Order: sequence, then structure tokens, then C-alpha cells
Amino acid sequence: MTFPDLFAYLGVDEVNPEHGIGLKQARVPAGMIPLVAVDREKLERVADAGIRLQAQRYGNDIYLVRYVAVPSPLVAIPGGRHA
Repeated sequence: MTFPDLFAYLGVDEVNPEHGIGLKQARVPAGMIPLVAVDREKLERVADAGIRLQAQRYGNDIYLVRYVAVPSPLVAIPGGRHA
């Protein structure tokens, strides 16, 4: 089984800096969602302007990072197809 790498924006929480570094979020009609995707170009295209504005407004660096998937899941939740 192959798992895709994930791309995410990380940065300091502007509201609660004591929380440290965490996933950046975006407001969408459904609410707040973390800025994480398997398609780097799409993530950059969708979030670039907002991320730059946020970094400039608060004076904090925001990082685009890549999480490399390791094919050893911690937990497998059965879906019923392998019974």
C-alpha cells in the first residue's frame, strides 16, 4: 500500500502564540479547515495570497512543509472489504 506525501502550511498561532507552531487554517463556507493537501501546486495556488497577507500582517514566518508518508500505519480501521 502506498500513501501520498502531504503538504501543509505551518506557523505560529497568532491568537495564542503560547501554543507554538501548528497547522495554518483557512475560512471556507463550511468553517475553518487546515491547509493540508496532497497536491502542492493546488495548495499554493489556493492559499498563496492569504498566507502572504497573514505573514505580513502578523510579522510571523509561515512555512510550506512536506510530510513524507511512511508505509506503516499506526492503526488500520477495517472497512469491511477484507473480511
